[in-house]
Amino acid sequence: MAFSRSRLAETKTFMNINFKELAEAFIRLEEELELHSLRIDGYPAWEGCRVTTFHQLLHRLGVTGQMHPDVAGIKRKSWTGRKLERLTLLTQDFWRAGSADAVFLCHGRRKLQTDGRWKDVYSDDFAAVFGGNSVSLECSYPGGHRRPAHTNRLYYLDNMEWLVSVCRRFRQYTLHAEDKARLAEIEARFNARFGIETNMAARIENHLIVRHHKKPLYRWLLKRINPKAIFICVAYGHEILIEVCKELGIVVCELQHGTIEKYQMGYYYPETPKPLDVSPDYLLTFGDYWSNLPHILPGTKKISIGFPYLDRESASVADVQKKDQILFISQGAVGQKLSEMAAELAQSPASRSKIIYKLHPNERSGWKEKYTCLLEAGVEVIDGDNPSLYHLLAESRKVVGVYSTAVFEALRFGCAVYIADLPGWEYMETLINSGAAVKVRRISEVEQSAGVLQTPSDYFFAAGWQGKFKSFADGL
Repeated sequence: MAFSRSRLAETKTFMNINFKELAEAFIRLEEELELHSLRIDGYPAWEGCRVTTFHQLLHRLGVTGQMHPDVAGIKRKSWTGRKLERLTLLTQDFWRAGSADAVFLCHGRRKLQTDGRWKDVYSDDFAAVFGGNSVSLECSYPGGHRRPAHTNRLYYLDNMEWLVSVCRRFRQYTLHAEDKARLAEIEARFNARFGIETNMAARIENHLIVRHHKKPLYRWLLKRINPKAIFICVAYGHEILIEVCKELGIVVCELQHGTIEKYQMGYYYPETPKPLDVSPDYLLTFGDYWSNLPHILPGTKKISIGFPYLDRESASVADVQKKDQILFISQGAVGQKLSEMAAELAQSPASRSKIIYKLHPNERSGWKEKYTCLLEAGVEVIDGDNPSLYHLLAESRKVVGVYSTAVFEALRFGCAVYIADLPGWEYMETLINSGAAVKVRRISEVEQSAGVLQTPSDYFFAAGWQGKFKSFADGL
């Protein structure tokens, strides 16, 4: 495909774009194309592909690394292994789920507890409020499910996803010619604006094919369980499920699972004042900071509930004493550059603090090959769950990160928080402007700084979650 001179110039421009410029260009283009009004078979097709499209642009244009680089590198089970796992899951297969007042769609990235069971730190405590009158569901997860699970009445959706793949082979679904033409036009505009091949038409069409086959299965399952409400960890990516819930009159609630901020495309809709078709009815946040953010899921009611797991774990390390220690919180998308900053600080003659580098779970495999600078600088690297993140936060005076949820959790432990000037720091613009964190261009500024304004931690993480959640659940 030949590029025009103007398109070549545009490509060069976007290959040097920063995070904020890309996000704002993305939002402008979706408004120009009126993508929030795009309907195919009555379904808001763009809402189901917005996040993946933005993440693709971030990676392909070199603005950030891969969001979760190690997920693709997780060793996959063999064909026989996958079949055996499906057989072992049959006793907890989705079709065995019985009636309940509430359904919880779990997060697959569980944490191992001292009793040897794996806990979903975002939903298990809330599910327990319903006693035995709730059902939990879990989608397939890279590397397999973490078992035995702490979650009661847990059922797996792996075989539903397998049924969808079978249906795709034998039951064809074809878009109308005018819909194909519209998607081709949208893709052409994105390709021209950003100077790369986005394959958007194929991505949206694939989402619509999955929807065609998955909707009847979700409908059957939800009618079987007959819940009043469903609680979802990470609503974006589950638009098909939300669509079915809305059709059946089931209240949809999203449980906050991480950072929600400006430019996070699963939540941020600055030019869309009307409610989205397949967004949750309620967003149950960690605290007022997130509930009060502007342009987040228009039409969705925000309620500050709290974070039960953080409450419990912070109490368990209440007696840990602070050290002259700086903790770096890594993430795959920025890990290469952040690790270099940590190494630079550790090797600085002016550095007086111990430097610790905490890897994201998705970075653990192969980090010694990717982050050699940490080994060369003698930085202590935490590549497991021991000591825990909260123990590290409790004993650290300063924390450096970019846009991890742990940056906010650090405030709960009285840490001075610094945001490294790396791609994605724009997510934290509101936090920085509030005075609760400081943006640093040079890593030496962390040692030189005396600290930042301390904001009451319950502004970020509300206290008394049990009473708040029970009151909310009783009102459903």
